[in-house]
Amino acid sequence: MKEDLMLKITLQSPGNFIFNDVPEPVIKEGEALIEVKSMGICAGDISQYMGKKLDVWPLPTVQCHEFGGIVSQVKDSSGKIKAGDKVAVSPHIYCGDCYYCKRGLELTCDNDKIYGINIDGGFAEKVAAPVDKLVKLDSDFDIRYASIIEPATVAYNIVKDVRDSIIMIIGTGSIGMMAIPIARYFNNKVIAVDIDENHLKIAKKFGADLTINFKDKDKDKKIEENFGRERIDYVGMTHVDQQLWDWSIEVVRRCSTIAFIDILEKPIIEVNFRKLWSKIITLKALDSLYFKDFKSAADLIEKGVINPEDVVSKLLPMRDIKKAYDYKIENNSLKVILTN
Repeated sequence: MKEDLMLKITLQSPGNFIFNDVPEPVIKEGEALIEVKSMGICAGDISQYMGKKLDVWPLPTVQCHEFGGIVSQVKDSSGKIKAGDKVAVSPHIYCGDCYYCKRGLELTCDNDKIYGINIDGGFAEKVAAPVDKLVKLDSDFDIRYASIIEPATVAYNIVKDVRDSIIMIIGTGSIGMMAIPIARYFNNKVIAVDIDENHLKIAKKFGADLTINFKDKDKDKKIEENFGRERIDYVGMTHVDQQLWDWSIEVVRRCSTIAFIDILEKPIIEVNFRKLWSKIITLKALDSLYFKDFKSAADLIEKGVINPEDVVSKLLPMRDIKKAYDYKIENNSLKVILTN
């Protein structure tokens, strides 16, 4: 019997994608077969493509942890998902049995499998996924944008616990940008910080109350004029370096929180613990997402808090993957999505 074949794209070495026709996945009980229709390119994917952070994300690999599509087959008795459903795929598959999973800390699972990291990701025409890692989308959801839900979840995770506060978002890539309307939805004021003036203009459209170019010598004065001196309650850092870190500690109020989600190019920075102690600053390390947050982010998108079309700079066919990567690098764009 002849096997059904599908396209799968492997990043073999930096800048070098290999196109392979491989057998379609055979699903097990509790799984669904997804016809992939939306594949997002994230900063980590770009780093691998450029030969960076290969100690963290080695090659070769099938990238893409941001993806979604339409269910073509299901082997599951729960009835939660059926063929024809539009879904987004949560990229983390937890074991459920380790020390952390048993304590509700599945994000730090000892045996975590992550699409596009340590198992083949979404750059394929079809992917098998556990039914309990799928979020069903509305029937009228534009499936081309299903991959937006994963980075939207990271953005949600940055600000989900903050209400009625002054938040500073550092870095206005797609995650930082989406954190702005989510923070506003939770009744916060938002300061957006970047060095890209085009991104800052977009941040204003996304609802930022104040935009700051980090290179601006008068940035502290502008914050003080709008919100007062040392009045920032919470900082969400989607990009971290020494200068940004030191500045954040200076501009926040006492008893504030600095949260960060970034794998640093230079992972060692100096931290002034005396300053942290004197201002009673809480540091919060954020890493990716919990499945419950994945569902919450999907709900916010379907409510219109985030418009996917505002986040996506370009849609390209899957076979134009190299063109998509080069476009994102050359234009410092927001989200670029591949489609089938």
